[in-house]
Amino acid sequence: MHLSWTRLPFKYRSAQEFRAALTDYVGQSFYETLPAAGYEVREEQIYTSFRIAGALCSGTTMLAEAGLGTGKTFAYLIPALCHARDRGKPVVVACSSGVLREQLAAPGGDCAALSRLLGLEIEARQAKDPEHHLCEIKVDALRRVQVRLKGRAKLLRWADSSKLGDRSEVPDVPDALWDLVAWDAGLACDTCKRRGYCRLARSRDLYHEAGDLVICSHELFLRDLWTRKERRASGLRPLLPEYSGVVFDEGHRIPDMAQVTAGHHIDTVMLFRTMDEVRNASDRQEYLLAADHARLAAMNFQALLTAAVKPAETERLHVERTEGLLRAARELAERLVAIQDRLATEEQMWEGTSSELYFLSLQSRLDEVAAALDLLRASPAETVAWALRTDRPGFFDLWVVPRRPDRMLERELYRRGIPVVYSSATLAGSGSFAYLQRMIGAPHAETSQVGTSFDLGSQAMVYLPGDSLSPLTRMMEVLVSSAREVELVRKALVGQPFAVLCEGDAERAELLRRFKSDVSSVLVGRSYWEGIDVPGEALSCVVVLRLPFAEMDPVLAARREDALAEGLDAFAAVDLPAMVLRLKQGRGRLIRTSTDRGVFALLDTSFVGTDWEAAVRNAFPEDSPVVSDLKAVRRFLGVPS
Repeated sequence: MHLSWTRLPFKYRSAQEFRAALTDYVGQSFYETLPAAGYEVREEQIYTSFRIAGALCSGTTMLAEAGLGTGKTFAYLIPALCHARDRGKPVVVACSSGVLREQLAAPGGDCAALSRLLGLEIEARQAKDPEHHLCEIKVDALRRVQVRLKGRAKLLRWADSSKLGDRSEVPDVPDALWDLVAWDAGLACDTCKRRGYCRLARSRDLYHEAGDLVICSHELFLRDLWTRKERRASGLRPLLPEYSGVVFDEGHRIPDMAQVTAGHHIDTVMLFRTMDEVRNASDRQEYLLAADHARLAAMNFQALLTAAVKPAETERLHVERTEGLLRAARELAERLVAIQDRLATEEQMWEGTSSELYFLSLQSRLDEVAAALDLLRASPAETVAWALRTDRPGFFDLWVVPRRPDRMLERELYRRGIPVVYSSATLAGSGSFAYLQRMIGAPHAETSQVGTSFDLGSQAMVYLPGDSLSPLTRMMEVLVSSAREVELVRKALVGQPFAVLCEGDAERAELLRRFKSDVSSVLVGRSYWEGIDVPGEALSCVVVLRLPFAEMDPVLAARREDALAEGLDAFAAVDLPAMVLRLKQGRGRLIRTSTDRGVFALLDTSFVGTDWEAAVRNAFPEDSPVVSDLKAVRRFLGVPS
């Protein structure tokens, strides 16, 4: 327990006095201290911070939407810090990407800046996902590799000297080489002989001792949430320390991540590789017989899975849970139990040797397969299953996840009585928070909503032509929803006198770097709807090819069925608000500073004249003029006629 309340910038004697003092301090910070250091007074930011402070004091769940340019990071950091010091436990800030995590916790990041400006000596520590750290067992294995690998010697020298084994210390190491030493889910860390003494454990020790803030990814927070009770029951330390509250930055992404992290999957390549490794791990006759039976069961299951997959254009393919598939799943599960028993025996025979870890790793990988099979055999009313195509024709990976992660969030998070804040520029779809409240299982959560601090009425224009890209082919980002649409736009722009950068032509970050450096280029992609920041003249037009409705895949189908079961209109309750949130994220790429100017072009006008037209227009930049006149667009962009 940290006596961090002694480091609060104000005094109080009771919970009531703390709330009043915190409100005063927030006001003082944003109206006096920060402006004195050159920061603008933004009423939207101050209102949001007041509301978040109230939610933290009350221990409630809040959805706080703050438009672009409001400074929502400082708006939640100041009250979160004070709450942590009052309670003597850190607040967890969970981010949607590593870039955001670094932006907060890096030496020159937001926490460091706020600490300097307010004189608070903020202790913010990063909790990185395990795969960001090396595994010392795998490092030892790489040392024994005799073949020449470019960069191997340099990587091993770094591994000898690094205190935390954090990949950020060697950013130039290629992925393929890093994978040879990185932690992976197949490692049996909980029974490793070096448990508690490795670099990953050292890193966890650091952030478990954090007094103010722990900065992590959405994925790590949720994996901790789903395994916290189990790890404690097994005598293991949870992935994250005890905390007094949580802030989800970019909180609109939590529903999907909650569902995926609570599920299990079968990687086909890994399954058969593991089966081969199991077969070669011992020459004992009874062991070989059990291994052969398990491999045959795996082949039968994969064949029946292939037959159960319904062809479609979607990425996630529907899996029909036929009697044959479920029988094959049950048989494979039984065979895995048998081989697990044999592996446990072999492991005991090699106890204390390097081979022990190998057998534990095999068991860990088979545990993941068994967990996925168990979920597949559960009721479709409780789970959702889908298949993904692999590079091997006719073979599919399988994902099975809980159908209602909202109920899991309610049970594992909200019932703990700690404050939970969802923060983002896009939380309300179709003008309402109802969609996200339902998806996260918090129908009675408090809500706060403020617009952008930018003058979008003069900085942005909306173009609804419905038929042509021609006047906009300059300093443009084209947002599409599929790889097929990427190719359609590529063909439409053939022969233009500027670079056309299409997703898939190079690594995503490299394409973004080229786009920023070449102001006349065009960027085309399906994964640039959020999480990128291109201020200035490099981006003056965001083009959305069609309304970004989600694919009718197994997840969307399940959400529609649940909405219908609750007596709701599936399109209005699921499809439309999800699409509007996506559209808002896309238009958020356009204006990033108070001096930016640009056009948001929506080439799909199918919504015009429908009863949901107002919902779509709600996603347009606020107060911006809507035009279909190409001359007006050219004048606004400064493009010669």
